[in-house]
Amino acid sequence: MFISSDPESVEGNLGANVFYELLTQHWQPAFSQKSNKIKLTIELSLEIDAIIRLHIFSYDIVVKEWQNNSSIEYQIKLAIGNLLFDAGAIHHLPFDYEKMDELIDACVAAAKIYYPTQPVESE
Repeated sequence: MFISSDPESVEGNLGANVFYELLTQHWQPAFSQKSNKIKLTIELSLEIDAIIRLHIFSYDIVVKEWQNNSSIEYQIKLAIGNLLFDAGAIHHLPFDYEKMDELIDACVAAAKIYYPTQPVESE
């Protein structure tokens, strides 16, 4: 399911849509008292997409076999964890570290499916 009434920045961004769904399933219940929970979820999904892209692309070329590189996976997990921790602190969200770890693992697993795994030949 894709984000309904997405802002333009999310339209056509499969990764951000997938992360939105994962955030909704794993972490959005923590936002239940927040009036801006949909906006916050969209912002976090876009940030996670940016983190993934930052770590798997080098000069706009995907790092070969990044999904099998434990160093890249560790860096992605650390960056997503920092993002979620900071968002939780800023927005006064209750922390469940087990759920946060599950969400981080789910985001990395989704990235391995939805992001390219081989360099794309330039024309």
